[in-house]
Amino acid sequence: MANAIKLVLNKKKVKFVFVGNEPDYSHGVKSYIINKNKENLDKIIFIKHKKRKDLFPLVSNSKLVVLPSPWEAFGYTCLEALSLGCIMLAARGSGFEEQIQKGNKNGFLFTPNNHKELAKKIIKILNMPKSKLNKIRKNARKRTLYFDNKNMTNRLLKYYEKLLKNENFNNNSNL
Repeated sequence: MANAIKLVLNKKKVKFVFVGNEPDYSHGVKSYIINKNKENLDKIIFIKHKKRKDLFPLVSNSKLVVLPSPWEAFGYTCLEALSLGCIMLAARGSGFEEQIQKGNKNGFLFTPNNHKELAKKIIKILNMPKSKLNKIRKNARKRTLYFDNKNMTNRLLKYYEKLLKNENFNNNSNL
């Protein structure tokens, strides 16, 4: 992410906002970002952890939310941002991939640790026409319905019903 920032700021006038406390295992990610982008520190903002009610207005007013973590499981951060209609850019191979539909319908994916691809995608998204971005935002909100508790429960029940109808499953010798 640190290297992508520099590439983006060479082409676009934007600010990067990082929200959350730096975990102990991060090995100084904040310092790394600062050191890689010393000439652009006025365009990089670090905000300590916020309560959800204070965080959502900040996220929903963002032009883009980037989730670069390659090891994230099913991420509520992504789902919450989608529910706010945010344009998402997340790492491939993570749990975010389940939430972001193929074909860039409700967000975008990039290869983890590929800062050039990340920068290109950020710039491409920032250059998209407003009408295209609004369609993606609408699809993002719609995608969250798939993960709604009622919908998830109904799909799970249908799956179990299908298993129960399967003769092989009903044969106790296969258990």
